[in-house]
Amino acid sequence: MRKYCFVLLSTALFFFGQSLFAQQEDIRFARLSIEQGLSQSSVLSFCQDSKGFIWIGTADGLNRYDGNEFKIYRRDLNNLQNSLPNNQVSALLEDREGYIWVGTGGGLSRFDPRTETFQNFTSDSDSTPFSKVLNILQDREGFLWFATLEKGLKKYDPRTQQIIIYRSDPKNPNSISYNAVYGLIEDKEGRIWAGTGGGGINILDKKTGKFTTLRHNPTNLENSLSSDIAGTVSFSLDENTVW
Repeated sequence: MRKYCFVLLSTALFFFGQSLFAQQEDIRFARLSIEQGLSQSSVLSFCQDSKGFIWIGTADGLNRYDGNEFKIYRRDLNNLQNSLPNNQVSALLEDREGYIWVGTGGGLSRFDPRTETFQNFTSDSDSTPFSKVLNILQDREGFLWFATLEKGLKKYDPRTQQIIIYRSDPKNPNSISYNAVYGLIEDKEGRIWAGTGGGGINILDKKTGKFTTLRHNPTNLENSLSSDIAGTVSFSLDENTVW
């Protein structure tokens, strides 16, 4: 059996395959870049879907790689309703229904691989711009969560198509602490952990809608975050440690 791992570098995407029991010298690297058909050299996101396709988000378009060649999707000014809202693709996720969710620098898009069509979300219910989407998570209940650069954390219900927005409110200590949200994970208890760009890590109890905040404390360096900027949040394999 072979395992494949993808490595994002600033100018290309590398992947390697390795036998489960192979030694280090058996690792083989392959390079995917503009020369191989990648739309742009700055790789920002990627995911592998249930059919085996690799989806790669770059600073200039969405790429689908089938193992041999690329198919590129970009914003089309002559077909705005059925193309990307923005060519900077910063987040990717395949949901349980097989849709590819695409977070961009100018909003969110849901791509249906069966019909090759896009559904774009470029504004909120109050008609304000959707904001850049930096991360996407689907929780165990099927809700989708979107981390945005300026508009906080958003929860989307695919069944009702309703969006709930969690924004920072200085008057509410139980609100999210910062509106720039980067990392997203769900723990074993169903809580959402959100890493922010200046407000530490926020833990959302979905039952109460209240956030608990973990922050840097200069008077307690051994038992607090090293910084309030938490761009990435992840669990250890046993889910008992947060990195």
